[in-house]
Amino acid sequence: MFAKAIFFFVLVLFETCVFSQQANASGAMSQGRQTQQVAQQQAAQEIAQQQAQGQASTTEQQQVKRKALRTRTLKKEVDDLKAHEIVDIYQVWEQLEVSSEIWALIMDHTPKDVTVARYIRLYAEGGIYIRKSSSHYVKLIDSMAKESPNLLKSPFREVLRFIAIMEYDFDNGQDRGKLALQTLGRKLYEDNRIRLGVE
Repeated sequence: MFAKAIFFFVLVLFETCVFSQQANASGAMSQGRQTQQVAQQQAAQEIAQQQAQGQASTTEQQQVKRKALRTRTLKKEVDDLKAHEIVDIYQVWEQLEVSSEIWALIMDHTPKDVTVARYIRLYAEGGIYIRKSSSHYVKLIDSMAKESPNLLKSPFREVLRFIAIMEYDFDNGQDRGKLALQTLGRKLYEDNRIRLGVE
């Protein structure tokens, strides 16, 4: 009887130990699973962050590439425009050899200034000197052309010559007063002297 009791006690103790070990193992497994899940979640978050950073980096790279492309495109457009303007100015100068009417269509001051400077230089190459600035003549031609549009029917060389004579600035070796009287006629000559404030 005593032996049975001991056997039963050992059996219960064994089962308790086995159950306890299973419970511990189960708990350990459960805890292991939880730890593994946490680790997986952390890894997933890190991967997501890396992907987000990679996407941000990729987006930044794409923006840099787009900006560089825009810059190259703008530069090409500017270069094309410059080339186009150069062609245009030569075409304008060709037309100005026949008539100055295109002058009224030029909106910007710079091409007008360059054009007048060119003709002043051409006169200087022929030994005739116009000393006032090209900007001065641009303003005069613009204002006179508004008052008298027929002025622009002549070639530009003649328009500049006429106005430079009015300004007593056409130095071809002749007396400037006599040249002005000869070119302008008595009435316009007198009006011009009043305009200039010459007695």
